[in-house]
Amino acid sequence: MSNALGNIAIWGSYGHGNFGDDLMADIFARHLRRRGRVPVVISSNSGLGDEIDAEALPSLATWTRGPIVIGGGAMLSTTSVVRTLASPASRVVEKEFRDLNRCLKSGRSAVVPISIGSDGVERPRIWGSRRAFFAGPLPAYGTVRLRSDVELMQRVFGKRYRHYPDVLFATRRFYDIGAVREDGFVVGVSLNARHALPVVEAIQARFGKEVKVVPLITHSSHFESPYEWGVGTQAAVRYEGLQAFIRTLSSMSVVVTDKLHVGLVAAVCGVPFVSFGGRGKTVSQHRELGIEGALAPSPDAVVQILSSILDGNSRPTMADVVDREELDERALGHLDALDEWLSER
Repeated sequence: MSNALGNIAIWGSYGHGNFGDDLMADIFARHLRRRGRVPVVISSNSGLGDEIDAEALPSLATWTRGPIVIGGGAMLSTTSVVRTLASPASRVVEKEFRDLNRCLKSGRSAVVPISIGSDGVERPRIWGSRRAFFAGPLPAYGTVRLRSDVELMQRVFGKRYRHYPDVLFATRRFYDIGAVREDGFVVGVSLNARHALPVVEAIQARFGKEVKVVPLITHSSHFESPYEWGVGTQAAVRYEGLQAFIRTLSSMSVVVTDKLHVGLVAAVCGVPFVSFGGRGKTVSQHRELGIEGALAPSPDAVVQILSSILDGNSRPTMADVVDREELDERALGHLDALDEWLSER
């Protein structure tokens, strides 16, 4: 294609119909349109372009010229030769970073990483084309979403990136989240099927009919092999559209999930987020915000936290600190940094 003046490519983990990744792409796209730019999303999911009202290209290899903004957790997460060979998703990321490096070397594009993140481990192994990308002279400019990633970028790559709270904390600046809460106490459960059943059984054994459990499927039907608990059940609510799923999250009484962005967006909607089996980045985010009490190491701990929420005596969760710490306002720093970078192009 021939990129018109003002076109900007958006690339991240936008290939699997995942709610959090798609939402990040849409926030970037909405912000860029407000600035008079034309967003083009890079994704193997052609439906994402329709969802976020942007042209979709299948890969960076088809992007001929213009700025590229990249974002998401795949940027600084741990990987290796073995993991890349074994994982189709990792192979896709490796290929896209090779294409990204070619764009830089050819002079066809300038790239800015915005709201990127690690998986929260102390010393991640960053291998292959991703390492070559960040270790090169560009990009010297960018933003990260965990405070610890500022030190990581400095120590591993000698780059000084700015920290702001995850850009998804700004969701309510772009979306209507005013859904009506469901009647009764409704627990949205978004967990890997491998460890969901003990949690669900513990909730049902403790509360019985006092609590309604709703499976939340965060991958759209574009994702061919969903691994989440509740897939195919009549009670499940599946992500098929961003606004509709945000309203679903905001209608819950509480969300129990092992995913950061599902719980984070629920928290932005004022819904308590209880983390069970969360990865390092989820644990790191809770620790940075001083809300480790919302981390549940066992099904019994999930039940205890739910009991305290029902009784009105719960310890703070992420929903309590969004307003107190002005996380939505501070998260806009990522977009201000993007504007600053674009003004220099």
